[in-house]
Amino acid sequence: DSFILNHSASGDTLAYPKVSSWKLEGQVGGDCCSWDGIECDNNTGHVIGLDVSSSFLYGSINSNNSLFQLHHLGRLNLSDNNFNRSEIPSAIGNLTRLSRLDLSWSGFTGQIPYEVLQLSNLVILDLSRNPLLELRHPSLKSLSERLLNLKHLDLDRVNVSSTIPQSLANLSALTYLSLEACELHGKFPTSLANLTQLTYLSLAGNEFSPASLSWLAKLTKLTSLNLESTNSSGEVPSFFKNLTKLTYLRLNNNQFSERIPSWFGNLTGLTILNLGSNEFWGSIPKSIFNLKNLKFLALYGNYLSGTYKLESFLNLKKLKALQLS
Repeated sequence: DSFILNHSASGDTLAYPKVSSWKLEGQVGGDCCSWDGIECDNNTGHVIGLDVSSSFLYGSINSNNSLFQLHHLGRLNLSDNNFNRSEIPSAIGNLTRLSRLDLSWSGFTGQIPYEVLQLSNLVILDLSRNPLLELRHPSLKSLSERLLNLKHLDLDRVNVSSTIPQSLANLSALTYLSLEACELHGKFPTSLANLTQLTYLSLAGNEFSPASLSWLAKLTKLTSLNLESTNSSGEVPSFFKNLTKLTYLRLNNNQFSERIPSWFGNLTGLTILNLGSNEFWGSIPKSIFNLKNLKFLALYGNYLSGTYKLESFLNLKKLKALQLS
């Protein structure tokens, strides 16, 4: 009752107002454990899961909200709603059993509260796409020193405004790490090589100092790597050819300067390859045309030369987008 339903509050095309079907106790369907988006423990009846994502919820939220009395919650998803520039309530720290917390795309602003660090059971934390949200006090460093069980961390477009702390390597269970456009700077800490379980890594849209990418060599489980607009330069490290599980690779908007290496043809699982807006020169290696799974190929904005027969591109039968401008 503390929110109104506003269709502009959710952007997902499949959004619908889950709470509109909830019935009061005593009415048909009045058992909250039967409500859309609610999960209960079969033995105790406690509410252990609440998913009202993409539900058109609009309005402010604070620590007095009855949501924070659900002390048995293990999963909470409020994503893709509009909480009207509220700060994340400090009462989030009451939900110490949370293993999954998703507050993405929800119009939160201000400093992420210290109380988030009390959620030591978190496995999944997604605060992304809240561009007015800040992670400074606490910092990314303190978060990575406290939430050691994290496997999935997404802070895209949250204002972190710091270097990448060495302590991020403490999160050795991480399989998914996305820090896009977080105003990160400084050099990549080589300790990131300890994150050997990563399958997804994006550091795109941060202004790092030019530095070695050698720490990536040990991340052989990566299927998705995005280093777009990270101020990377020089040659693409040859160890990339050992990242054979890659299906998604974006190196665009950097200053890589060399011939496009022929070993890209080793990455036969690639479906997306974006090398646009760099300083690559010379001819396109024939091995690129062996990437039979490519759906998206971007080579625009380089200094490439040579003449290519259309038949070369016709080998890429799954291709949906080709950018050569």
